[in-house]
Amino acid sequence: MQASDDEVLRLARLWLERHGEAAVSLARDMASEMQQSGNLAGADMWLRVIVAIQDLRKPTVR
Repeated sequence: MQASDDEVLRLARLWLERHGEAAVSLARDMASEMQQSGNLAGADMWLRVIVAIQDLRKPTVR
C-alpha cells in the first residue's frame, strides 16, 4: 500500500523538525537501506519524503 501525499508530507515535516539540516541525508540513508533490503515500496516512499523535505525548505515568495 502506497503512502498518501498527506502522510508523506507529515513525515517530511516531522523528519525535518527532528533532524534539521541532516534530514535529507538521513532520508537518503533510509531509502538506500530499504532498496538494499528489497523493500522497493519503502524506498519509493523515502524518495517522496526527500522531495517533500526539499519543497518545505524552499523559501516562499509573497
